[in-house]
Amino acid sequence: MKIMMFNTLYYPFKVGGAEVSVKLLAESLVKKGHEVKVVSITNEKHRKETLIEGVTSVCIPNTNIYWPFVSEKRNPFQKLIFHIKDNFNFSIQKAISAEIQSFKPDIVHTNNLFGLSTLTWLTCARNSVRVVHTTRDYYLLHINASLYKNGKNINPFGIQVKLLSFFKAIMSKRVAAFVGISEYMMQLHQKNGFAKHGIHTTIYNTVSKQEVNRKSEEQVIIGFFGRLTVEKGFDTFCKIAHLHQNNQKKLKFIAAGPTDSLTEELKAMADEAGVDLTGFMSLSEFLAITDLIILPTKWNEPFGRSVVELALAGKPVFTNLTGGTKEIAALFPNIFPLEDFSVSKSYENQQFKIEKGVVEKFSSERICNQYESLYKRVLNDEKN
Repeated sequence: MKIMMFNTLYYPFKVGGAEVSVKLLAESLVKKGHEVKVVSITNEKHRKETLIEGVTSVCIPNTNIYWPFVSEKRNPFQKLIFHIKDNFNFSIQKAISAEIQSFKPDIVHTNNLFGLSTLTWLTCARNSVRVVHTTRDYYLLHINASLYKNGKNINPFGIQVKLLSFFKAIMSKRVAAFVGISEYMMQLHQKNGFAKHGIHTTIYNTVSKQEVNRKSEEQVIIGFFGRLTVEKGFDTFCKIAHLHQNNQKKLKFIAAGPTDSLTEELKAMADEAGVDLTGFMSLSEFLAITDLIILPTKWNEPFGRSVVELALAGKPVFTNLTGGTKEIAALFPNIFPLEDFSVSKSYENQQFKIEKGVVEKFSSERICNQYESLYKRVLNDEKN
């Protein structure tokens, strides 16, 4: 099968979990004998094609008024023009259509379409190609893809969402199958009118289990893993650490994550609470030195990749059970509500055994098979 995938960015460019998930799926499909081409955007002026682990990666030039993946402040007018063009980005559709006509895919699988526009679905329809879409964030609902602003989650059924998602929902009529990376995400978009006549289903992200060899320490190490931001709850982690400063001989709080997003205010909170900022660490490095994890995420995680990665390793994970994380937590014996955390639990130093059936729910083979079956179903429906 010839499969063309679209995602805003592709390896080696990465902003969040979507890029990881798309890469893992594309490579799994190649291993099963499919021909896969991934189309993404670049800030460079010319088209670039490379072969990465058997996957053909094509980067087409961004045609919006600026490149959004740099920490450069934009005025409200620039942002308004950017988002209007992102919604109605006809200029990039010529390049997208050329890629489709050149590759002649059996099916197109779209993912994050920020920078590519949901007009991509219309372009696919005009080229007589069926579309499967996976929604990995809230881009289709709002210009704020996290649905989190000023310390609050935006109502996913409010008037803002209805207005900002209206055009995208109309475009989604061209989508034959709509996939949520959690049941929560699938139902949320279905209730907001996406892919009204399409198949709706849930397929989790691929997450591999890491084997852990904990290095012995006299202290119990309590860790935070991920972006050091308010929406990820790093301020709450610092507050918890501050409450337990009197136990520093027995407890140590560490935070592993890139410090480029760390504000001066959060850094001051971490310093005052005695939180050790390790900078970026690989997952295996982090797991080797921690006993217990606190992830006080404030936004409604669509899936919660970090939670799954840490839970699969058998670590006790305390987090807010909202969004997709709530249903994920129901699968594991070691994911607990944040409010259940206590110092006594820190000293238990328990390593949980994760059942084989739970591990397999996130295996690359299972996820690949689920998508492969969905592609075939969509193509068979077309014939019938």
